[in-house]
Amino acid sequence: MRYFQKQPLKNKLIFIIMFTSCSVLLLAAGAVIINDMVIYSRAMVKNLEITAGIIGFNSAAAITFDDRKAAAEALTSLDVEPHIVTASIYGRDGILFADYTVPNTISQCTAVSPGEKDYQFEGGYLVMHKPIRLDGEVIGTLCLQSDLLEMNSAMKRIVTVVALILLVAFSLAMVLSSRLQKIISDPILQLARTAEEISREKNYTIRAQKTTDDEIGILIDGFNEMLTQVQHHDRKLEQHRDKLEAEVNSRTRELRESEERFRQLAQATFEAVIIHTENTIIEVNQAFTDMFGYSRGEGLKMKILDFIVPGEQGKVKEILRTSSKSIYETTGLRKDGSTFRAEVCVKSANYQGTAVQVKAVRDISERKRMEEELLKARKLESIGVLAGGIAHDFNNFLTAILGNISLIRATTPPDDSRMTGLRDAENACLRAKDLSGQLLTFSKGGAPVKKITALDDIIKESVDFSLRGANVKSQLALDPDLRAADIDAGQISQVINNLVINACQAMPEGGNISVRADNVTVAGADNLSLPAGNYLKISIQDHGIGIRTKHLNKIFDPYFTTKQAGSGLGLASCYSIIKQHNGMITVNSQPDEGTVFVFYLPAADGEEQRSEAKQETLMHRASGKILVMDDEEMVRTVSGALLNKIGYQVEFAADGREAVEKYEKSWKEGSPFDVVIMDLTIPGGMGGKEAMQHLLAINPDVKGIVSSGYANDPVMADFGRYGFSSVVTKPYILQQLSDALSELMQETGRDQGKPC
Repeated sequence: MRYFQKQPLKNKLIFIIMFTSCSVLLLAAGAVIINDMVIYSRAMVKNLEITAGIIGFNSAAAITFDDRKAAAEALTSLDVEPHIVTASIYGRDGILFADYTVPNTISQCTAVSPGEKDYQFEGGYLVMHKPIRLDGEVIGTLCLQSDLLEMNSAMKRIVTVVALILLVAFSLAMVLSSRLQKIISDPILQLARTAEEISREKNYTIRAQKTTDDEIGILIDGFNEMLTQVQHHDRKLEQHRDKLEAEVNSRTRELRESEERFRQLAQATFEAVIIHTENTIIEVNQAFTDMFGYSRGEGLKMKILDFIVPGEQGKVKEILRTSSKSIYETTGLRKDGSTFRAEVCVKSANYQGTAVQVKAVRDISERKRMEEELLKARKLESIGVLAGGIAHDFNNFLTAILGNISLIRATTPPDDSRMTGLRDAENACLRAKDLSGQLLTFSKGGAPVKKITALDDIIKESVDFSLRGANVKSQLALDPDLRAADIDAGQISQVINNLVINACQAMPEGGNISVRADNVTVAGADNLSLPAGNYLKISIQDHGIGIRTKHLNKIFDPYFTTKQAGSGLGLASCYSIIKQHNGMITVNSQPDEGTVFVFYLPAADGEEQRSEAKQETLMHRASGKILVMDDEEMVRTVSGALLNKIGYQVEFAADGREAVEKYEKSWKEGSPFDVVIMDLTIPGGMGGKEAMQHLLAINPDVKGIVSSGYANDPVMADFGRYGFSSVVTKPYILQQLSDALSELMQETGRDQGKPC
């Protein structure tokens, strides 16, 4: 662009004319080429479609009577169509029935994939798929593949002709633009020479010569009129000079009065005001003495950089020297050595006849703290969204792994030597399931998915997992008659993991961690902030460095940490989880003596459920129709295999809309599905929550099981409210599916048969 600006007006005009002409010609040529290409491609598609219809009609009888020879003979009629290089006929089962290929051709027509277009251009060929129908029923598929040699040859001819036309038009435009530009450039160049002469000689009596009556003539008239006005204003300037001198004297008096008002306002403001030249402080206000701790006399003897921490003085010097910014931030230094974050606003002014700078300093420490807290909250929200997506996909992968392990275990004799490895792999997957649940605690923040569970196994597994590879040992003291609790096992395992890891980190030289679990009864008069009732009391004690007294009331606050690499979220998460379980958590610590964390959970009255990895029950041979809806193919595959193993007949749907269509069809046909298992979240499609409402509209007694990797979703925690009959959290094993379905089948009166 800079090069274009330096060019003479003549060259600019030629360029503009040529650019406009060529742009229009190129657009027109492109439109012609594209239009011809579209016409040729449509003609090819139409011709190939007619040929496909004839071949399909001729081969319908051959497919019906499984006469491959007749079908091949029907394809040989394509010899008269040299542009068709290959053709294939596929039966309704998608298996190749007959094919035809031009010699020296290695490409082959493939069967059409679900959702594929009838035709498409790919790899230099036009490929068309045409269903073969007999009495309206699709009995096969015909695939034709045609080369594009004829169309490419025609397009080359068209492009050659268009290129020659463009070359001739370009040459003609170049000649015409070189001649026509003089009509505009010559009068303007004459006007420019006149202006240069007036500027050089300072003679405003010279006038430009007008040769045309167009816009350039109007410009010359305006230029001459301007010269007349300049002469008039030049005379007036002499008259105003004396008047301005008198006004300057008057304004000087007003400025002095304004400076006095400025000094009074500076004293009244809440911001520290410093008036200074480059090296000397001239005045400070009362807010300055309050903010920095210096008296007015002390402040006037100091330099402006004395009020900034040494580490930022060079940075401020550079800002003042090179930047035009009037506002910047720095760290202020008080007389007592304390620091604060400051915002400095700089203005230039005239004070008592001297050019000065006025600096207004504001303490923004509290504002910066609030901004940092807001940034932390936004970072946590972003991490939560990421963690939720990772945990969801992770649980889908675990579903496939864990389901296949369950299938192998179900077909392996109990005394087989491989059973130990299978159990270890299954336990590892269940541990990974708990870890993904910890991610979801932050990502969703939803209600826990509770089950009446025995805590002793959870405590043992969590402590053992947390201390693997550490130089710390655990001492467990668990009441043998420990009550069960209505809990989310994954979240409580996370609490124990966090507390044990904290205890381990408090003893870098090694040691012992004591873990106790007891049944306790809380009375109304106790000092605990808990309703009266039966509770489980879990204590985790270390003998490490302890916690300072001044920090004890802050350790459960989000982001508070005394560790260099800590996030401040571990104990805050523990506090949130225990509160959501209607319990409480306390801490007692002495520096250099150790810390004990104690948390209480309400005891449950119902029968506890042991971990799936620890307890195996008999699965029953079953029967019935199950519809599985999940967007992940691997989850559908393993779910179908698990259900088939038990004895169920399974159909699949990739999203909620397909599930509703299949259910409605089976309902109208009089053979409805007994149970529908639906994924909760379908990216870009209808999920289980919405689909369940459609199913209830079809059949109010529909039995639905919600299944999702988002274990903390409110629908999972309160599935009955959304119309579901049961819940299975991903990843799941064969036993879980069997138990959930057995319970629902018993409600519908189906006999689950004998044990597998």
